[in-house]
Amino acid sequence: MADHHQRVSEQILSFDELVSGMLSASIAQLGVQQNADMRRIRAWAALSPSPP
Repeated sequence: MADHHQRVSEQILSFDELVSGMLSASIAQLGVQQNADMRRIRAWAALSPSPP
């Protein structure tokens, strides 16, 4: 019984690490996309006429 508990516990920890890594990668990808969006917005803002 203890072996089964240990194995399940290790599998849960492994799954937790996998999900955490996937979440971190997703958050990083979102940050990259937001930076690209901000660059495009700034470029359009620089091209638009500003009030006197």
